[in-house]
Amino acid sequence: MKTITNKTKTFFKTSILILALIVGFTSCGSDDDGDDGGSNDTEATIPSDELRGYVGTLTYTGTEGTIAVPSGAEADISGSPGDYTISFSDGVPSITGLNFELESGVFITQGSSNTVVVIDDGELTIQVQIGGENWVFTGEQ
Repeated sequence: MKTITNKTKTFFKTSILILALIVGFTSCGSDDDGDDGGSNDTEATIPSDELRGYVGTLTYTGTEGTIAVPSGAEADISGSPGDYTISFSDGVPSITGLNFELESGVFITQGSSNTVVVIDDGELTIQVQIGGENWVFTGEQ
């Protein structure tokens, strides 16, 4: 009966590791044809009728404390593609530098998972966290 030497075991384990790394790198590599799964890389222009004032509920938490407005809070959108600003009433700081995409008739921000702004048929929904500050707004035109 043949015995497997340590040298053979090491060679076998190393071969398996190299094969796993090759498969991992090739399956996780970037796609060179430019298709990113349907994401739209163009900046959307928000129509002027969607920039009008929104009224609703607002909660802001920052370094100075929390501002909560259960009704009657206002939010306005201004700017241009790639650099939109949302300004709030009640002394709440603005959110700047927002970029939107148009997906199925809905304007959605591009950004980190902590930044979600949706404009859909006269309704504005904001859930944003940036550097220890949090904004939550839900309102209608």
